[in-house]
Amino acid sequence: MNIIQRLIPASNKDTRPGIKMVPKYITIHETDNPSPGADAEAHARLQERGNDRTASWHLQIDDHVAIQSIPFNEVAWAAGDGRSGTGNKSSIHIEICVNSDGNFRNAVQNAAEVTKQLMNTYNIPISKVVQHNHWSGKNCPRNLRSGAKGVSWNDFLNMVKGSGAQAAQAVQTARAVQSTPTTPTGPIEPVFIQSHTIIQRVRALVRTDIRKAPNHAAEFVRDAMPGEEFNVFAREGDWHNVGRDNWIDGNGGKNLYWIDNPASQTDDASKGSVPFPGQVLKRGSKGEDVKQVQRALGVQAVGTYGPKTEAAVRAFQASNGLTVDGVVGPQTWEALF
Repeated sequence: MNIIQRLIPASNKDTRPGIKMVPKYITIHETDNPSPGADAEAHARLQERGNDRTASWHLQIDDHVAIQSIPFNEVAWAAGDGRSGTGNKSSIHIEICVNSDGNFRNAVQNAAEVTKQLMNTYNIPISKVVQHNHWSGKNCPRNLRSGAKGVSWNDFLNMVKGSGAQAAQAVQTARAVQSTPTTPTGPIEPVFIQSHTIIQRVRALVRTDIRKAPNHAAEFVRDAMPGEEFNVFAREGDWHNVGRDNWIDGNGGKNLYWIDNPASQTDDASKGSVPFPGQVLKRGSKGEDVKQVQRALGVQAVGTYGPKTEAAVRAFQASNGLTVDGVVGPQTWEALF
């Protein structure tokens, strides 16, 4: 299953302390937030913009997608066993979403598939796949512990092990949702996609197929039709990621025409015009408006306007016929958004 990276800025030490670790456990949580829309994207954004408490986790997974917020070799504050506790210092933490408008069983299946990938990657045995309850006594993951939603903790472990009819069906269903080819005899490696920023826009020149991974042997999704346009979020070789786990082969320019490279757009900004905040942004500026500019330019969204941001602004201004001063005023803002 693909894992999308939306990392917490390294500058946010409260939730991403940057403490290195060697993963020895995988801890399973539930978000305990049944509100509609409280999916993996919502929880990833919560972590990305700064949680309102000193708590964090490596992954949030729903019925469609897995999003990573912290590198797997760094500590997250999730176990509740103290800053020097084994749970905090040596475990990868996975939050399963329980939003009422999602499919909990599919979310659990996706979490099981990712857990198996991580076990293979970091040589973690099934005996060290544990509940949040193991570290702090908290009733978490609540629904898996009680089986209230029709899936129990034992069901989850069987999905991870891949044994039994139920587990086989679970893995098949999870792969139908989102998958990537693996080497049968080798480790199952997660595929990481930086997929929040639009890096390019392309138009299909011929009828060509969309696959679930950058490989012609991957599962077929649908045909892209001549003239159809796509935002591109990542590239691997000549394969173009056009959203979630959908990939198109450019075939050396025979399948796709490069329309532009809109470094000035993100999937949020492209939805419509964004009003100018009322004050120019320049070296030393801080805040959410700076983050928005950084996301639009493909610069790490740390919220502080430093030399890298200024250089990116200058390059953008030069390529768009604007006054090159490294300052985001009304004209540069309008061109960006």
